Amino acid sequence: MKKIISILGVFTLAAFAGFAQSSADLFAPDETVPVVITSSSSGSAESATQDLPQELLDALKKPWENGDTISALTAGYTLNEKTSLYNEFEKSKGKAIGFNWLGFGIGSFTQGDGLGGGIGLTVDLLGYGTMLVGTGYFFVGVVLAPWIGLAEGIGGGSGNGEGSEELESILNTGVVLFATGFVLWLGNRIFGTIRPITFQKKYNNSLKSALGLDDVVKDISFVPVVDPVKSQYGLLTHVTF
Repeated sequence: MKKIISILGVFTLAAFAGFAQSSADLFAPDETVPVVITSSSSGSAESATQDLPQELLDALKKPWENGDTISALTAGYTLNEKTSLYNEFEKSKGKAIGFNWLGFGIGSFTQGDGLGGGIGLTVDLLGYGTMLVGTGYFFVGVVLAPWIGLAEGIGGGSGNGEGSEELESILNTGVVLFATGFVLWLGNRIFGTIRPITFQKKYNNSLKSALGLDDVVKDISFVPVVDPVKSQYGLLTHVTF
């Protein structure tokens, strides 16, 4: 039963890969290197990134700073293991952008970008805080308005109008603070959209270079491999140079 499920799963992957692969790729005269990842009789593929040393995991957090360390620690890795490592740790941007619109740098934090997340968190705290203070000023002005009007009315208009000037000042301060907070909020959304894109490019390019795949591998795709006779099920790596 496990073998049947495995075969069905692999064929499903094959069908998906077939739809995703364009006709140009199918007939392109590119050189391909078949690299079987690994498989077991149960049909479950074993990730080449399992049981990685902690030193390598730490280095992978900032490949642009730890390129030499990553290169040294993966010097004995096969092409298959390096490509699997790259596919395991490469960054995407869609989810990060979506979460950043929720605020507080959440998307950048989930992407592994501590600096971008910290900036997003700080700016949102300032933005929301400024809008909150501005709202408070405006609320105080609205509450005081009838009392000031009443006091000046009772005075018969003989006052110097200081109450009205103070009220206007309070309301203006509230509007300015709220507008400033909103500009910070909007600017942070723009930043939260651009930052994950630039971070993804920086991270992936640095990782590819550290693994020795830069200027070597242009495209990596996977094709399911099924061998019921030998009870082997896995993936074939299609590497385009």
